[in-house]
Amino acid sequence: MKGLFIGLNTIDLHFLVDSFPGRNEKAKAKKFEFCTGGPATNAAITFSHLGGKSNLVSLIGKHHLKNKVIDELKEYKVELTDLIPDRICDPIFASVVTTRDSGDRSVISYHPKQANKYDLLPDDLQPEIYNIILTDGFYP
Repeated sequence: MKGLFIGLNTIDLHFLVDSFPGRNEKAKAKKFEFCTGGPATNAAITFSHLGGKSNLVSLIGKHHLKNKVIDELKEYKVELTDLIPDRICDPIFASVVTTRDSGDRSVISYHPKQANKYDLLPDDLQPEIYNIILTDGFYP
């Protein structure tokens, strides 16, 4: 099966804590993960993990963490189509704090203005060659 996944890619910082800190308090994380994420990216990775062939279309650009994103997608056998490969930009970040017992979470994200004028549908898109096409709706 072949899948096309169109949308957001982020750099995710995940923290697992016993409880959320209160105002002006600190919390020590029990676990930390630093990985690529975003709805379309996560769907592409999951589809690949389940045996499908994934193609992710997103905006990555040039930044100091680009190779981390590319290497992780290669590790998960996700083919990447970066529509702004030579554009210097900041990555999109999501910092996720999750409590161990309840699974409640808080998310702080940073979205630089880089995506408003890009059409994420490739000019040569042939929808008939895919078994599934997912767009996460993040980009216009």
